[in-house]
Amino acid sequence: MNYIKFTDIAQLIARLASSNTVYVPYTHDNKYFLSSWNGKEAESESFLFNPFRTALPFLKALFFQAKCVVAQYLPVSDTVEASEKQRIVFGVKACDLLGKKVLDTIFLKGEYVDPLYSDNSENTVIISGDCTEALENCFCTVVGLQPHPEEEYDLNMSPINGGYIFESGSEKGEKIIKDHLDLFTEATKEHINHRNQQRTKLNKIVERQNQNYKTAESRQRIIEENINAPIWHDVSKTCVECNGCNYVCPTCYCFLLYDQKHDDGNERMKVWDSCFHAGYARMAGGITPRLHLVDRFKNHYYHKFDSFVKNYGFEACSGCGRCIETCMGQIDKREVLKNIEKYVELK
Repeated sequence: MNYIKFTDIAQLIARLASSNTVYVPYTHDNKYFLSSWNGKEAESESFLFNPFRTALPFLKALFFQAKCVVAQYLPVSDTVEASEKQRIVFGVKACDLLGKKVLDTIFLKGEYVDPLYSDNSENTVIISGDCTEALENCFCTVVGLQPHPEEEYDLNMSPINGGYIFESGSEKGEKIIKDHLDLFTEATKEHINHRNQQRTKLNKIVERQNQNYKTAESRQRIIEENINAPIWHDVSKTCVECNGCNYVCPTCYCFLLYDQKHDDGNERMKVWDSCFHAGYARMAGGITPRLHLVDRFKNHYYHKFDSFVKNYGFEACSGCGRCIETCMGQIDKREVLKNIEKYVELK
């Protein structure tokens, strides 16, 4: 592990930005977002470390774009060019890295590989960071994660007094350290102990604020054994089908393909879709297996906590809490799962 001073981090980013597109955190209305480094930050030797996850799932939007051209056909080319410049993304948290793991599983490890997603992913260096604060809706510990990255990153930053510990997780990360070794020193035992103490402290905070949402049974079993229980009508009654929970979720990957005219030819577009749409599962002849909202609501939970586990061995929920934050019906995923378990106990 390596250590870099606060005063040298802006210089590191400025160097990286000379030949790469670098995204760094910024704050607006007490929320964090990511934007490309514009050089002004280097002048003031400042770098804003986001203490918790960004308001939007930036990594998902970067790899799996909300709207993009996937093919052009007669009389134009049938290929889509990938970005040539490497992207380096700072500020990614553990919850969004789990989102990356889900998307990688779907778009890279199946029978067919999505070439656009693959190019975007391979052309990006992820520099994640420990969370040092927790939002009230964060529940990563409930779904088995920690509020600090443990996998899926190229480099991880842990802020401590006076600087950051950098821990590499890939060859791409190692290369950045080696190429800028003059800015780094080896992390000391005291540095690492400080980092570990901070991690333990925040982990306890997140666990404490979610202690009332722990379930005795596994979430998979709760969903699987009660998929037809009438309690679903109660927990979904305030849902207005706005689809916000799916769009801000780092693990949701539903999409729609459609064709449109373009100049003298045509192009095929891919856009984010949502399983909450009434027409999402519609088949030929207008038949849909999920005609009612409660059925689509159940499917959302069934997919994340049951079927994805059966198919891939882990849950498709990172506990980021964005779905809770954005829900117009004030539906809390933690409460839904807990209420279903309570219903089981009362049966």
